[in-house]
Amino acid sequence: MKKPTANKQIGNWLKKKREEAGQSQAQLAMVIGRSKSFIGRYEGGGMLDSEEFVKIAHVLKANPHEIVERLDSQKIRI
Repeated sequence: MKKPTANKQIGNWLKKKREEAGQSQAQLAMVIGRSKSFIGRYEGGGMLDSEEFVKIAHVLKANPHEIVERLDSQKIRI
């Protein structure tokens, strides 16, 4: 079985953190001033902008280092 790409793993992590925060994609999008489809693309493994990633993580009160360290430990290049 093929391992998910770094972007897909980050997207899965963001989705998990968003759900743990009790926010819908639409709610998160409104807070950061983006569209729901923007959040959906990120969660689906779309290309990530590092500034947007950190901004979303902070809005969700999540530590972005958590996923970066996980990817590093799996030797997955970002």
